[in-house]
Amino acid sequence: MPVIAFGGPAFGLGGFVFGAGLRIIITNTAIDDDAVAGATIGAFSIIGNDGSSWTYSLTDDAGGQFAISDSNLVVGVTALDHDTAPSPSITVLATDGIRTVSGTFAVNVRRPLPSLPLAAGAKVVGLGHSFIQRGGWGILSGGKARDLSTGNARGVLPWIRVRDNRFNLDMWHDLANNLGTDNYVNGAFQGVGGDHIVAESGAPGVIERLPYVIARGPGIIYLDIGTNDISSAPGASVALVSERLDRLLTLCRNEGVWTVIQTVTDRGSWPDGSEKTAIVYGVNEWIKSQAGRDGVRVCDLTASGFNYPMFDTTLLGGDVLHPNPKGGERMATVLLPILQDMVSPGDHMDLSDATVLGASNLWTDAVFAASATSSGTGTSGDRVSTMGLGRQSGDSNVALSIEAAEGYNKQVMVFTPSGTMSGNRYEEWRYRKTGSAITLASLGIVPGTDWLEAGVYVELSPWDGWLTVQWQFEFYDASQQQYIARGGLGNPDRATQDLPFATEGFAGWLTIPSFQIPADVGATNWTAATRPLIIEINRRVTGTGTLKVSKPFLRKRADPRPVWNLVA
Repeated sequence: MPVIAFGGPAFGLGGFVFGAGLRIIITNTAIDDDAVAGATIGAFSIIGNDGSSWTYSLTDDAGGQFAISDSNLVVGVTALDHDTAPSPSITVLATDGIRTVSGTFAVNVRRPLPSLPLAAGAKVVGLGHSFIQRGGWGILSGGKARDLSTGNARGVLPWIRVRDNRFNLDMWHDLANNLGTDNYVNGAFQGVGGDHIVAESGAPGVIERLPYVIARGPGIIYLDIGTNDISSAPGASVALVSERLDRLLTLCRNEGVWTVIQTVTDRGSWPDGSEKTAIVYGVNEWIKSQAGRDGVRVCDLTASGFNYPMFDTTLLGGDVLHPNPKGGERMATVLLPILQDMVSPGDHMDLSDATVLGASNLWTDAVFAASATSSGTGTSGDRVSTMGLGRQSGDSNVALSIEAAEGYNKQVMVFTPSGTMSGNRYEEWRYRKTGSAITLASLGIVPGTDWLEAGVYVELSPWDGWLTVQWQFEFYDASQQQYIARGGLGNPDRATQDLPFATEGFAGWLTIPSFQIPADVGATNWTAATRPLIIEINRRVTGTGTLKVSKPFLRKRADPRPVWNLVA
């Protein structure tokens, strides 16, 4: 337990002698603001005491917020309040009848931590550098929102979303929240490429950005930060980075927010045994030692291929720094059980059959009621009558069939790669509605007013040929200006990197949790005939991959911003 000490030089005054070489210390100065009067904060004692008995009193009790009980500092009769007085000062006087010692202490008045597990729907915020940022994007064109991605497979949080629906991981375009180039977003993803723990060398600093994140009311902050401090902070050392992280964790705890802090990954440009890897090791040892700290959980990646001596470059992109889809999924495998232990089971988004297949779904024929013969290039078999599969590139083939489920049907697609080794290894297929574009007016969607969410259930067999499964909506006006919203597992690294489904496959919801078609697009149509499910496969592999698709939905939802303490 930390000990805080104060004292001063010795001198005489009247009948008292101020204690030469004596100091008052206290075992703790942190207390939650819901503590009742009389609750013990910390115990006073005297450094340099010769066995005398000391009596303590407060000459400044911060307006009655604190009191003395025997040798303890306790909560007084005036209620504590983190919001109005987060760091009140007290002055204590100690005497043994002959000598006196005084000291002034700042008391850390914190918000209390909520009990775990948190309720389903708890907001989880990723705060850090590019590893968080690369989980999605919010692109502008001409200063206007045009392209939103909520599901980039390079990032860890999209993997958490597709694995478990209990967390509020909503994100959306926000022109007022500039997190860097092509990153005008708000909500769960608060990553800035190149950021440090503190503001320096052009980095805005996580500590400096923390008040804004706290104001969003997160239940959990997932911290991925520190690698850039090790890389380029002046005088980078284990002590420097650990002190910064300690300060950051303290600030989060002061605000009553649970924190999951992740260990720092090594880099390909830092050879094993180098000065930088030694700092990474030391910082990670410090991070792991925080596992029992109040309000903190640790996401330890050190045995998962991200650090020497088990450094696995196949988890990283071509720069051997940023995670690729395999790396993002590996991180999520470690992080998800920690988050699941902190949040109760349940659903953030209502994905029940009754709702998905009910009247609120603007997707006509969500049950996939009837079948027709597929005639698209490279396809054979039976398709859903209102849907079609189109090959956009490549030369592989797909056999289609319909599988009955309780209350709905599934579209089954069996992909047989061509084995062509020349040209691109990836090829694109699109599963889309038949017919022409659908007018927004016919769906009752008003751009700039209505908020939307969308999803589809997919089942992928174990196969090393899966590259992308992305849920994408595009909206156009008469002059072909567009707004795009994406979710699921998009893979910008498809030219070289696979989705890690070779062993276990995948079954789950691909969702776009929240989006609004901007009024300034002037969109009139949803181009359902060219989207929305995008499948990319590796045509060079062997074997076959089976994809089952069911229960697509597009529906209106409440504005997400008030839940995140933002003005609608």
